[in-house]
Amino acid sequence: MAKPLINADLLGFSKKSGIPFSQIVELFVLLFKQGSLVNKEVIQSTGVSLQSLTLIKKELSPMFEKIVPQSMLSEYGKKVAQTLATLSDSRAEINLHELNNIALYKTIKDIRDQSQVHDKREFDQFAATSETITKRALFMSKNFDLSGKRVLFLGDDDYTSVAVSILNEAEQVSVFEIDDLVINSIKTHAAGFNLPIKIIKGDVKDNFPVDLKSQFDVVFTDPPYTEEGIKIFLSRAIQALDFHNKAARIYFCYGNSELSREKFIKIQKVVTDSGLMIRYSLDRFNVYKGAESIGSSSNLYVCDVTPSTEPLVKGQYNGKSIYTHQN
Repeated sequence: MAKPLINADLLGFSKKSGIPFSQIVELFVLLFKQGSLVNKEVIQSTGVSLQSLTLIKKELSPMFEKIVPQSMLSEYGKKVAQTLATLSDSRAEINLHELNNIALYKTIKDIRDQSQVHDKREFDQFAATSETITKRALFMSKNFDLSGKRVLFLGDDDYTSVAVSILNEAEQVSVFEIDDLVINSIKTHAAGFNLPIKIIKGDVKDNFPVDLKSQFDVVFTDPPYTEEGIKIFLSRAIQALDFHNKAARIYFCYGNSELSREKFIKIQKVVTDSGLMIRYSLDRFNVYKGAESIGSSSNLYVCDVTPSTEPLVKGQYNGKSIYTHQN
């Protein structure tokens, strides 16, 4: 499958401005389908602020007709928007709650059924369902967080990297993993599907590899559900992000018992102290086989970077134990 054509000017503008690419796509698709709209109508339909709309029209001026106070695409802008509309419509047709007939789900299910990887308690591994893995990849795709992006998975015992690679939208997919069995399994499946997944063995508690720092647009992680676990994994995720991309994002999972809500306050503080903004919080998005102590599910959080984003742990980690069985 060929990678979808994403306009480099739009992608570059998103990285420079920090305006999510999905919001830019929504704006262009709206104008392509509706034609000329009063700016107020554009703002009400897309949720883009007047400041952002003004910036978009200024920085991408060749794609817009100079009509005030209206917004209308130029002929060049319409050509760009037509491709985006096709991509957007194809994503809109995907129902994340009905996956049984989706080819990606069937492929991931076959991979999981044949997998020799077994959950290791020492690494807080719990197998996410095939539905969950498929949903993760498709949700990232619908958010336009794969197209033209460099994506890093901090730990991947459930093959989400494989699902993302099969979609063939990301510019680069890499995995940082500690478990040899997981590494060898991902390599086997990547070879079987001819997927260019780059795998780096390492431990998040060690100094983060220099060649992974500031290299990625999106990081996905399902870390140990402890305060220290979230702190170290988010720190490494932040170190991995390329801050030239102001629209860089972190996807992370976290779950806890409804009777232990106070635990989330500590996790929320880690996110805030790291200078991250939670853009989306998807309740019980992830479902696992096992993990009954957290209701066999966890939330998916999508965090955007801000000017104050900083890792709480920068060097070697010598703090408390990060895994749940050690706490």
